Amino acid sequence: MAQHTKQSEVLRELFEALGKDSFVIAECLARPLLAEQLLAGRPAFEHVTQTSPTFNRASAASAGYTLPTISDTFGGCIDNTWTATSTTNAPSVRAAHTAVRTGSEMIVWGGTSPGGFLNTGASYNPTTDSWMPTSTINAPAGRDLHSAVWSGSEMIV
Repeated sequence: MAQHTKQSEVLRELFEALGKDSFVIAECLARPLLAEQLLAGRPAFEHVTQTSPTFNRASAASAGYTLPTISDTFGGCIDNTWTATSTTNAPSVRAAHTAVRTGSEMIVWGGTSPGGFLNTGASYNPTTDSWMPTSTINAPAGRDLHSAVWSGSEMIV
């Protein structure tokens, strides 16, 4: 994160707000993402294993963690610029669909295409720049101009 940030000043402010404590930073920034990916069954962190059902903060704090240097590559964030994202497994072209933000991903679902109403979609993870198609098992019938909300654990159409 520190090496590839495009908003180095924001990341510095975040580190400062968390007291530059590497344990707190890891707990607040890394653990939620890791937990979500592990729960979703994504293999992004196959090399990470928890060896104990309990977590000892004292041993973690003494493990020699240090804050990484935040990169200022290209002078930080550049205003009004776009970076192309992956289109592998992206949902088909559609109109009148919904999109919700889960906190770490964006889910696009439904809408219409020249072939009719869609009951398909995909979730986009900006951290890994990857799309994962949504399941159509028990999905609502295809529709457009609908509403959707994120409940904290699922998209409700």
